[in-house]
Amino acid sequence: MNIKNINVKKYQHTINLIKTKKYDESISNLKNFIEEDSNDYYAHQLIALVYMDSKNFDEAIKHLDISISINSDNPGAYYNLGVIYRNLKKFDKSQEFFLKTIEKNPNFIDAYLNIAKIYENNQNFNEADKFYQKALLIDKKNLSSNKLYSNFLIKNGEVTKGLAFQYKYFGAIRFEENELKII
Repeated sequence: MNIKNINVKKYQHTINLIKTKKYDESISNLKNFIEEDSNDYYAHQLIALVYMDSKNFDEAIKHLDISISINSDNPGAYYNLGVIYRNLKKFDKSQEFFLKTIEKNPNFIDAYLNIAKIYENNQNFNEADKFYQKALLIDKKNLSSNKLYSNFLIKNGEVTKGLAFQYKYFGAIRFEENELKII
C-alpha cells in the first residue's frame, strides 16, 4: 500500500469515529483492518492517533513503529512520533523525528515549526529563526507560521519587525487600553 494510494473511503467511518472520540469502536474497527491485512500501515497510524489522543503513548509508539516498519516513506508516522516525544519532554528524540519527517517530506511545515519551537525553548534563537524562515519559504501565507514567527520576533526584542510582520499578514493593528489588537 503506497501512501498516495490510500483508499480513504475504507477508513472514513473510522476516521469519523475518531473525530467524535468514540475510541473503543475506532480501535475495534482498526484492529479488524489489521487482521485483514497485517501490512496496513495506515490502520496502524490511525490507531496510534487514537492512543495519542487518549495519552496512551506506549501503545501509540508501538503502532507507529509498526507503521514505519511497513512503510518507511510515511512522513506522518515520523511526525507523530515527534509529537509524542515532545509531549513526553524528550526534546532531542522529538527533534530527531521531526527532522526525519522533513527528510521524507521537505514541505512538512509543522515539522519545521516544531523544531523552531524546540530551539526557541532552548534559547537557541538563531536556529529557531532559521527553521521559522524555512517554514515561511514553503508557504508565505501559512497562518501558523506567520503567527509563531511574528510572536517569536516580538518576544526576542524585534518588536517593530514583529508588529510589521503581523500587520502584513494579519491586517491592521491598534492599541486599546494598553492592549494590542489585530483588526
